[in-house]
Amino acid sequence: MRLAFNNLWRRKTRTLLTLLGIAVGVAAVIALSTFGRGMASGFESLSLAFGADLQVAQKDAAMIILSTIEEDIGNDLRQIPGVTEVAGTIAYLAQLPDRPTLL
Repeated sequence: MRLAFNNLWRRKTRTLLTLLGIAVGVAAVIALSTFGRGMASGFESLSLAFGADLQVAQKDAAMIILSTIEEDIGNDLRQIPGVTEVAGTIAYLAQLPDRPTLL
């Protein structure tokens, strides 16, 4: 154990760069996870604003916005007792030219 700490202390620049790389990697994972959850939350609140009581998504989809459902599934959903209306939604992410904005 002492040998390991001595080597870390002896090569300070390498140790610092390694720690910095690990910190950047962890920060990137947290940022991407937060971005994904924010997108999913925004899509859910948008659906609820249109009066949706239930959202149907593809099994094992990472996010509902990345989910695809066949159109004939809507016909099956209409047959369920208590279902009054079924509506599909098309979602697409687009970036405006020369602007840092996603639509």
